[in-house]
Amino acid sequence: ERPKKSIYIRACETRADGGQRIGFSRPKGKIGALEAERRSRPPEKENGAAYDSQRIEVSFMLRKLLFYCLSVAILATFACLARQGELKMPSDALRADVAAEPDAASESVAFLTDYEEAAKKAARDNKPILLFFMTKNCKFSAAMLRNAFADVQVEKLAKEFVCVQIDMNEEKNGAICDAYNVVVSPTVQFVTAQGAPLQRLASVQSGERLAAQMQIALTSVAWRDARGEEEKALLR
Repeated sequence: ERPKKSIYIRACETRADGGQRIGFSRPKGKIGALEAERRSRPPEKENGAAYDSQRIEVSFMLRKLLFYCLSVAILATFACLARQGELKMPSDALRADVAAEPDAASESVAFLTDYEEAAKKAARDNKPILLFFMTKNCKFSAAMLRNAFADVQVEKLAKEFVCVQIDMNEEKNGAICDAYNVVVSPTVQFVTAQGAPLQRLASVQSGERLAAQMQIALTSVAWRDARGEEEKALLR
């Protein structure tokens, strides 16, 4: 059997003349046994434990950093979609109204159903076009017909538009849906009399918001007409 290595503890003793005497003594008792065990522990294990601890800590920090990066990316994506107007979710009040009366759909604004006829009328009367893209089985489309288009302010402003109701499920309306890149029902698209697209509203809207956007569309059309008159005057 291989002999055990002797363990000694360094000791320092101060002499009477002020000098020091340094020696080594073998530990005794419980303290000596603990010290002997500590000193006899292989250094490789201590280094390995420290390395494992550092590796775990680095792995945790990387996971934490990755989580923060993903969170920021998701929030930025939702912010961009909301700014573009493609992520407007219906309010709780509108949802409750749709659930209460899913089948009733009375409209207060006079709609045309043929886009070609509406385009000719808009060009003749020099009025912008309000395109309402919907489907017959869409509860939110029915809610807008029943509520938003029944708003008093919306009814007044609708007289300044040629309002067209486009059923997205009908084959004849496929071309107009593709032309304005409409894939969400309901969608309100404002168009000039010449067919140039203005702003749009995606998903179900309240009467107040629809009226505000109709006013913005009228202002934009008026500004375009005034600018066109100025350009004609300059060309003369």
